[in-house]
Amino acid sequence: MKISRLIVLLIALLFANTAWSDTVIQMEEYNGVYRIPCTVNGAKMKFIFDTGASNVCLSMSMAEYLYDNEFISKEDILGTGSSSVADGRIVDHVIINLKDIEIAGQHLNNVQAVVIDGQNAPLLMGQSAIQKLGSIELNGSLLTILNDQLDNSEFIDNLFKEASLAYDNKLYDRAVAKYSQLHSMNQLSDYGKYRYAWASLMNEDPEKAQRILDEISNFEYFENEKIDIYRLLGFINQDLEKYSNAVRYFELSNKKIQSDYKEMMKNFEYMGDCHFYANNYSAAAESYHYAVATHGVINNIDMQYIQRDSKNKLKKKEVSYRNDTIDYLLYQLFFCNERCGTWSTDGFLMEVTAMARAGNKYATKMLNKAGIDPYAECWK
Repeated sequence: MKISRLIVLLIALLFANTAWSDTVIQMEEYNGVYRIPCTVNGAKMKFIFDTGASNVCLSMSMAEYLYDNEFISKEDILGTGSSSVADGRIVDHVIINLKDIEIAGQHLNNVQAVVIDGQNAPLLMGQSAIQKLGSIELNGSLLTILNDQLDNSEFIDNLFKEASLAYDNKLYDRAVAKYSQLHSMNQLSDYGKYRYAWASLMNEDPEKAQRILDEISNFEYFENEKIDIYRLLGFINQDLEKYSNAVRYFELSNKKIQSDYKEMMKNFEYMGDCHFYANNYSAAAESYHYAVATHGVINNIDMQYIQRDSKNKLKKKEVSYRNDTIDYLLYQLFFCNERCGTWSTDGFLMEVTAMARAGNKYATKMLNKAGIDPYAECWK
């Protein structure tokens, strides 16, 4: 009985030692660098192990090979992006998702990779994959994956600081790169995803921004905080030319901000633009009218005052509240009123020429394009 118990204990200890032992990989030296063998979605490959690279990088020829042989599909192509290279140039690239990278029995799931537009670009194993390995040690050609799960908190904290600094300084391409790393490590909260989506949108990638927000199951957190996720969704849908969706989100934004009239005025402007792009001039005129009226509420003036102000017709003691935004809104309002038949063409031109003489650049541009002189005797 004692011997059998001892055998069971030894087997358990042996299993525990095997389960928790470090993984040592002999990498292949190649032209002064080290390559690591792995399989990508089942395809055997060798990558240069590059801790200085932010992402896994593939050449165009390798990406084409993976696609042609069905190791990746259309659904794995996430979009496009841009990044800076060593000589300071900004280059464009395609972003793809690698569902599975297997390294020495370890499986890294959903790793983002960039495809460099060059047939002979090197295959790089960068941080988007390396960070998923956990703690590692490098000793020449030997790579050791440690199973003690050392604390990565300092590295993650630094990533957050770098991402926030880049975002706050409007360096959106860098912010996207840092948030992408944090996202691949499952470190982003809903608020982090919100900032990642904003950075992606400002980096001219509305598709990525939408995919990130799709991961947020409900917006209860945003309802309780001063974060307007609906406006972000409005901008994303506007960029994607889904104008009816965009209008709906800007309306939801107005319900959230309620008495913040300056922000409501912006949303009415955005709604007007969406209707305008969709050639719905009647709805556009209505939204622009609400925006101008809100400008009046903010400054305690009526529509007649605003129109006199737009033509430099105020009395001596009256204060002007004109700015570039109100010039734009009034021009768009009058233009849409003419397009939908609310105003006659002659009435529209009378208003526009008066605004052009007062310095409205939108009215001036339109008249110049039409070959109309706002200072002609017939308009005075």
